[in-house]
Amino acid sequence: MAIVSLYVLVYSRTISLKHDIEKMTAELETMRVQNAKLNNEFYAAVDSRKLDELAEERGLIYDKNPQWEFASQL
Repeated sequence: MAIVSLYVLVYSRTISLKHDIEKMTAELETMRVQNAKLNNEFYAAVDSRKLDELAEERGLIYDKNPQWEFASQL
């Protein structure tokens, strides 16, 4: 009788773990889709053509010889 109870317990835990794995797999796929969307938005935002348009809108000019100043040198 104890062996039957053990088998039932193991089976129950196995099924529970299977459901947990299926749920986590679905959540992982959702996160992958969200990550892909965020990556697309990010790359669209930092596209060099878009940045050039933004710079032009803001009246910025391209400096061929920029003079850099670093906070550590001030």
